[in-house]
Amino acid sequence: MSPSKLQGVVGPDSLSLVLDSNEAKYGLNSMKNELLLFFGMQQINESAWERDRESFLDSCRAIQPLSSEEIAAVELADQNRNLNDLIEGNVSLEQSLYRALVIAKERDEKPLEQWIQNELKGYGDNDSVPDYRKIKSTSFRYSGFNGNMQVTKAPLPLGFISDDMRSKIEEVIFVQGIGRVEDFAKSSSNIAIDRSFLAGEVSRNTDGVVRCVLLEQMLAPAFFASIVACVNDRLIDVFMNMS
Repeated sequence: MSPSKLQGVVGPDSLSLVLDSNEAKYGLNSMKNELLLFFGMQQINESAWERDRESFLDSCRAIQPLSSEEIAAVELADQNRNLNDLIEGNVSLEQSLYRALVIAKERDEKPLEQWIQNELKGYGDNDSVPDYRKIKSTSFRYSGFNGNMQVTKAPLPLGFISDDMRSKIEEVIFVQGIGRVEDFAKSSSNIAIDRSFLAGEVSRNTDGVVRCVLLEQMLAPAFFASIVACVNDRLIDVFMNMS
């Protein structure tokens, strides 16, 4: 937090130094000299002092501040409530993940922290995506033209896509954050993923008879519900082990 937010016994008027400021090392030097004078101690090894001072400042700068979501998680729950709230559905899975993230940071559990961050924000290109976020789908639909007939959201026969291309796209890896996953899990209809880049191939494979304006791959809400269940189960283990 910034100095202006300090309240209580130690207020901004009694602040000694700000560790992430450019003046931090000079403030620490001044504090060290005052302590030496107060306790009547001999001067210490300055080289050792400077090395330890810089190491201390580096450690402070490496601390990542809590996000607004994490702060809210701290304010709304204590550790004893986390498990009950998750099991009873009193809070969203996203909120439970933020609560677990705070604990993981406190305990410096980096692999757990990374998993939680990925589930919250989504997985990047270089991240290892868990198997529960992968599914095979051979259900496609298109809007466009079949000959002279206009069609809307009609099933697309698999034969219109080559075996080679289908093998590349039939496995869907869903990398978006848990908030979107929870929304899709509650959907009453299938979720559509845009695959319009296949329009040219479909046209070639049908000698121009089928012309797609929009081409989509369909995923059932049950797939997203299974992601929610897997994340929920792991969080239960996390909270049980941390209690």
